Amino acid sequence: GEDVNRYAENFTIEAAGTHQLLTIRNPLAGSGAERSFALVPRDAPLPDLPPGLPLLRVPLERVVALETVPLGYLDALDALDCLAGVGSAQYISNQQVRAALGDGSIQAVPSGPGLDAEAVLLLRPELILVSASNDPASGLPGALLRASPAILPTTGYLEPHPLGRAEWLKVFAALLGKEAEAEHIFNETADRYEALAESVRDVAQRPSVFCQAPFAGVWHMPGRKSHTARLIADAGGGYLWANDPGPAGIPLDLERVFLRASGAGIWLQPGMHRSLESLLQADPRFRRFEAFAPTITVDGDRL
Repeated sequence: GEDVNRYAENFTIEAAGTHQLLTIRNPLAGSGAERSFALVPRDAPLPDLPPGLPLLRVPLERVVALETVPLGYLDALDALDCLAGVGSAQYISNQQVRAALGDGSIQAVPSGPGLDAEAVLLLRPELILVSASNDPASGLPGALLRASPAILPTTGYLEPHPLGRAEWLKVFAALLGKEAEAEHIFNETADRYEALAESVRDVAQRPSVFCQAPFAGVWHMPGRKSHTARLIADAGGGYLWANDPGPAGIPLDLERVFLRASGAGIWLQPGMHRSLESLLQADPRFRRFEAFAPTITVDGDRL
């Protein structure tokens, strides 16, 4: 039978007797776009499977991750040693992976348009983890698809609830034989999150919040259905774009954001900027947001 997820919508794991059936849903590829995999224990005999259903012997031993998102999950499960190769190596901050790249036990493979199918296949991966936008495998070279190692689109980052993202730990656990650890980590995280959200559900004063920063002139503000909007609400914040219909990211210009957010108290995740100086270099007008240089009040008097 199917284990019912607490929050995640983009995967299911079903016990099917001789194997587990992992099904990944990709909302970017239209409704009903699904990919399934039969997870069969390494030492079990080959079960009778429907034709065309990819077979993975678990726990996996050689995985190539073409994007960085899976690394956090693998780290949480203490399973980074299953990695044979990684893409986007320049964006990886995990110390263990950086050390393994340094000593050659994990290979860096170019991802994106420069992806070299042969370099990936030389690593003999049992599974290649790709971003959902590569599905149906549009961004992967034909040579790689013809050699047909299993290719799994990770769609956890498209989960509408933050705990849906966290629950994707169970996908990696099923691939690596670490279900008990994942169950424990996830349930502890979800229980704590739910208790914290409950504690501020009825708070009257909610600080006003906006987020992100313009990139190439466009300010993509997360929409009301985004996990960011959900996180802010559950933390007791008043998100200024919480009622805007529309997609996960609303494209705006600086003027429209300023009209609504000039007096907001909190500015979260200001794009790639890590300092006030960096923000001002990008656009000196950011100084006019109240959140940039808040006026401090003591006993009702502005300092």
